[in-house]
Amino acid sequence: MKTKLLKYEFEIDQARELIQIDVDDLDHCIGSQPECYYQIARARADAESEMDYVKEEYNRVVAAASLRLRKSLERQKEKYTESSINQHVTVDGEVKRTRDKYLQAKKDAALWTVMEESSKQRSFMLSKLSDIREMGLYTSGNIRSAKVSRNREVMDTDRKLRDRNKKRRRLHAQ
Repeated sequence: MKTKLLKYEFEIDQARELIQIDVDDLDHCIGSQPECYYQIARARADAESEMDYVKEEYNRVVAAASLRLRKSLERQKEKYTESSINQHVTVDGEVKRTRDKYLQAKKDAALWTVMEESSKQRSFMLSKLSDIREMGLYTSGNIRSAKVSRNREVMDTDRKLRDRNKKRRRLHAQ
């Protein structure tokens, strides 16, 4: 799936690569985020525009097929119902091709919308990773170990407070 973007083709796979976060090069990721978001948002807008165009084309093809069929039936002096016209139009080859084209354009637009949301999530994650790096928790390359160390400190402090409170209760009980 390609969408026209400025003077080159931009594909969904390229966008997937673009939103990857290289934790070893956060500065580059942070610096490129605005352009990354712009390119993906622009591709989404282009895909939605394409979908709207194809939908209008589909509606024109359906109307033309319906009109052709009505005229043909009137020349043959055959009676018809709206339901029978709709059934015949639905199986028309050109209508099928245009409907398939519309469904693909709709899918493409939905994928680009998801990609845009992913880009927003990337921005959020870059902000959090930047905060973690600034706090010095990322120096070892393992955020989890920093969290575990912090949790141990909290647990040790809680244990010491509980022990101190037990001793006080014993003293007051005597």
